[in-house]
Amino acid sequence: MKIAEIEILWESALLDNQAYVNGDTKLGHTRECKKAMWDIVILLRSAVGYDWKWNGERLLVILTAYRPSVRVDAQNLIKACSDAIEEALRVDDLNFDVAAIGKLDKENPRITITLTQEQS
Repeated sequence: MKIAEIEILWESALLDNQAYVNGDTKLGHTRECKKAMWDIVILLRSAVGYDWKWNGERLLVILTAYRPSVRVDAQNLIKACSDAIEEALRVDDLNFDVAAIGKLDKENPRITITLTQEQS
């Protein structure tokens, strides 16, 4: 069952090679990455509804990266986006699977996040 879908403008700060201070995960996310993650949190909370409660069933997240260049790897968005989704839903990322799909759109680069949940 589809729970929510959001779209944000392309944000390269979410990519693994730009998401962390000096490229070191121990130093935390950069200010730019934190801002992009916060955009995801706010949009996703609004899309699922502030009263949404996780029912314990596995979640599936599909990241569709409409990349500005073929040189950008959609897989490099998974970590930062997963952290933002975890914060938005208040569900540990151990309880959801993430798949990243890369498409090319030089004119309108963006990231779409689709969230579905299994039903027992």
